[in-house]
Amino acid sequence: KKSRITFTCHGKASHAGFAPEKGISAIRVLSQIALELPQGRPDEISTCNIGSFIAEGSTNVVSSLAKLTFELRSLDDSNRKKLEEKIIKKSQEIAQDSLALLDVKVEDLYKHYKIDKEDEIVLKAKKAIESIKLKAQITSTTGGSDANSLNSFGYKAIVLTCGYFNPH
Repeated sequence: KKSRITFTCHGKASHAGFAPEKGISAIRVLSQIALELPQGRPDEISTCNIGSFIAEGSTNVVSSLAKLTFELRSLDDSNRKKLEEKIIKKSQEIAQDSLALLDVKVEDLYKHYKIDKEDEIVLKAKKAIESIKLKAQITSTTGGSDANSLNSFGYKAIVLTCGYFNPH
């Protein structure tokens, strides 16, 4: 399953030259949260990534607003949920310790699916690939595709790729 978590931090604006101590920098708070977020592969079946960090403003104002988008994927939904809860709890603690407000929005973007290597659809695909003298490699990934949506609607689907690497 893939989740997008959007963190919106509300600090307190103040003049950066006259009274910076009166402000609460949303950029600083959200940066501390970003440093605590897992990146890459927190375990063998999950991936995490910060997609964006936006905090527009002037240099003479302690920033009162910053927004970060984060994605979390896992091949096991209970594992994803545990990671998600841990991430949100730690983020809320950091914001609270800094006297900032943190809005957290979680969106489930798609579900993972699992099809047995001996399933008819896999065996048919493997046979077709091998009939043109190519080697079929059956593997699982945390990538997302139309197959995620099709499987969630009850249509059995798999992904056939050309064996590319480093797609982005």
